[in-house]
Amino acid sequence: DITPDMCTEEPSVVMDKRDGQTYTIARLKDGKCWMTQDLIFGYDSSNPSTTTITIAPEDTNTDVAKTMAVYDLVINGETECQDNGYSVSCAHYGINSSGKKTAWYNFAMMTGYTVSNDIPGSTGKDAEYDICPKGWRLPTLNEGEALAASGDRDNFGPTYNGGYWYGQLHNNGTWSYYETSTIYNDTKQNVIFVFSDGRFGAGYVNVNRHDGLSTRCLLKES
Repeated sequence: DITPDMCTEEPSVVMDKRDGQTYTIARLKDGKCWMTQDLIFGYDSSNPSTTTITIAPEDTNTDVAKTMAVYDLVINGETECQDNGYSVSCAHYGINSSGKKTAWYNFAMMTGYTVSNDIPGSTGKDAEYDICPKGWRLPTLNEGEALAASGDRDNFGPTYNGGYWYGQLHNNGTWSYYETSTIYNDTKQNVIFVFSDGRFGAGYVNVNRHDGLSTRCLLKES
């Protein structure tokens, strides 16, 4: 387990005990401790189209243990993930433009199926739970704005993974949209955005909650 004093400006490496994946972390200029690599929880190189993921409070930022059915953003991209993507969990595991394995999640998947149009009262508020490791969580929109205002894009380490919708990967190598916990409305979400041309910010950029985006987790410090 990571404590706040263990996270400094010097990058270090932590391991997600759920699957053995490792991530670099660092305290950035906004004063927060961030994962500086994209979350790839659930990635299985022998079966990249994983159909179920199990999470539990013992090792995940969630309230109850559950096994989620996960639709693939490519195989099911024009059916379940597009037509019903506000109410089903979708992900895709693959290789980004830098040749590194990564994952794209829709909002229902990223929030551990705690925010969905099928769950009464779950829309219109910040997501409290997600699939980040225990002790970590999704950043809020305000935290994304503070990070962008700090200008620390280089240490944040954007990967320009693009995003998935309609079963296709778009703009791989050009931009990254990172999930925040802050919902925009019943169909949209707020994100942290980083473009290869230098733009860096956070807010609403017409991203749908059924789209597959990248994720960075933030250390819980209070």
